[in-house]
Amino acid sequence: MPFIPHTAQNIAEMLAVIGVDSMDELFGEIPIALQNCDLSEIPASITEMDLLRSMAKRAKQDANELNFCGVGAYEHHIPAAI
Repeated sequence: MPFIPHTAQNIAEMLAVIGVDSMDELFGEIPIALQNCDLSEIPASITEMDLLRSMAKRAKQDANELNFCGVGAYEHHIPAAI
């Protein structure tokens, strides 16, 4: 069973605070072509570090690198449990 820290009620309350009705509406600005809904290439059981490596490898395939990091921001690993 996956760990999902927010209950349906928590999510509904957060969405209400920002004025949207659903997660689909929240992310509705993202064009379908940019959404990646196919997770079939990701094994059902994978470590967090392996998933991050896989995501980094995939990101390197993109033509344009964008960096939204601010001053003092650098890459480091913080385990999800933290």
